[in-house]
Amino acid sequence: MSTQPKAGPAATAPRPAQTISMTLILALGIMIAFGPLSHDMYLPAFPIIEGDFNTSASMVQLSLTACMFGSALGQIVVGPLSDQLGRRRPLIAGLAIYVISSLLCAWVPTIHSFVAMRFVQGLSGAAGIVIARAISRDMFSGPALTRFSATLSIIFGVAPVLGPIFGGQLIEWVHWQAVFYVLAGIAAVLLIYVLFGLKESLPKENRATGGFAQVRRNFGTLFRDRFFLGLALTQGFTVACMFAYISGSPFVLQKLHGITPQQFSLIFAVNCLGQIVLAQVCGRSAGRIPERRMIGIGISMSVSGATMVLVSVLTDAG
Repeated sequence: MSTQPKAGPAATAPRPAQTISMTLILALGIMIAFGPLSHDMYLPAFPIIEGDFNTSASMVQLSLTACMFGSALGQIVVGPLSDQLGRRRPLIAGLAIYVISSLLCAWVPTIHSFVAMRFVQGLSGAAGIVIARAISRDMFSGPALTRFSATLSIIFGVAPVLGPIFGGQLIEWVHWQAVFYVLAGIAAVLLIYVLFGLKESLPKENRATGGFAQVRRNFGTLFRDRFFLGLALTQGFTVACMFAYISGSPFVLQKLHGITPQQFSLIFAVNCLGQIVLAQVCGRSAGRIPERRMIGIGISMSVSGATMVLVSVLTDAG
């Protein structure tokens, strides 16, 4: 989400209801899903990549870390940039670089260059992630924004379910590089849509001014906001737990327990179904249950899940 607060009447007045095309919903949903698509689709191939590059499991896991770090850094940079330049130009640049970096991920000869290209892929994919959310914020506010975000989360939730399954099938019939050809193709289609079908959602009069100094002040405001920091840290720690599982499970399940990449993708998909179900419950509850209460429920569920995982490990439940 962009960091620049809107000024003037547009910031406080409720936004009118809008008719949104299914094409736009699909495009924004896929952009937000760039994260799980980039992270999850190649997971079943981790042991194969380890062998092909003649490297260690930790180096293959580093490619996932590099992509995540690039994605986090890119959102910090692209969000404020899109507040100043509008949504289209940074999005076009990000998608174009994503196409090129995805192709290079399939072509590079060494694990070190592969890790580097994964960082660039995450950095450029961040444009779609943050700008898609910013476009949603441009069009909606309040409970309407919550409901629209829940609609987008259907695609966001399906991506980590279908991504590893599709990736596992690709690995069975072709090589793991095909995963990155598919990612490049998805980004290329989105790039064509943005170039010829997506209108600018942030008018010039609503764009940020003040350059880097204003961005720095905006981030300072955010870091002094205890409620924002609480939300950010909660999500950060939750995602950290999830990615500890994501990076380790391909090796544990395939190398220690002997399952196939296709079986791994199905096991991984089961873990993602809860995201779809709970996102829709949250969306349908918007306006009826206070948002702070829903956040509290979500934190309680996260703590309960982490506690059960800890107990299962300490008791060697298998």
